[in-house]
Amino acid sequence: MVNHIKSSALNTRLFRIFCQEMEADHKNLLFYTQVRWLSRGNLLLHIYELKDELKEFPCTQGKTAWVALLESDSWLSELCYLVDIFERLNVLNRSLQGKDANLMIFHNKMSGFLVTLKLLADKATVKRFSLFLRLVEHLTTCQYDDTELDSLSGEIAHRLRSPIEQFEHYFPELDVQSFSVVRDPFTAPLDFIADEDDAAQEELVQLQQDSGAQALARTNSLSTFWCKMLPSYPTLSRRAIKVLMPYP
Repeated sequence: MVNHIKSSALNTRLFRIFCQEMEADHKNLLFYTQVRWLSRGNLLLHIYELKDELKEFPCTQGKTAWVALLESDSWLSELCYLVDIFERLNVLNRSLQGKDANLMIFHNKMSGFLVTLKLLADKATVKRFSLFLRLVEHLTTCQYDDTELDSLSGEIAHRLRSPIEQFEHYFPELDVQSFSVVRDPFTAPLDFIADEDDAAQEELVQLQQDSGAQALARTNSLSTFWCKMLPSYPTLSRRAIKVLMPYP
């Protein structure tokens, strides 16, 4: 549908004029590319917001099969669900970027996202869709019976649980206790470092008594602080820098 409109300069211009005449919020569709999931989310959002225009435009070109899709409650329900979930993915993607990004931030964001997916799946199982804004909006216009609603909730719950396993495979549990040593070494318990790791334990007890280091920690970012600690506390500093680098 999108490729048909975007692959032809004439169709693109006609669709733009068509949207202008219907006073649509958007005048163009976006191409989808597999390189960036942001493009997929934005594409789906535009399709959702232009669904009325997309329903009318194919009629002018004899694409009746597309009209049938855009009039299908089940197809639109799936579209709305995808718009909602990719919007969350886009927010996650943007939150993982920035000059201060580090492994601790990545871990916290991914952990929060996985917990959210589990929550959404649990709510979908009992047919509670209030956290899916577009889907809720669409369902108010549908005439689903109990069987159809059960099928929809089961499908959404399954789709939400499926990526959880994939995310957990690519983002396994990390040594969160070591993050505490990096984030605030002055209050981190000694047993957060393995008992056999004598060099790191010795540096930690010495660092916790270093008032000069504490002053530096208050006035510098974590990355700058640990770089300055490298000459005096090399074992701890090297480990901290690996955690603080986005791509060690």
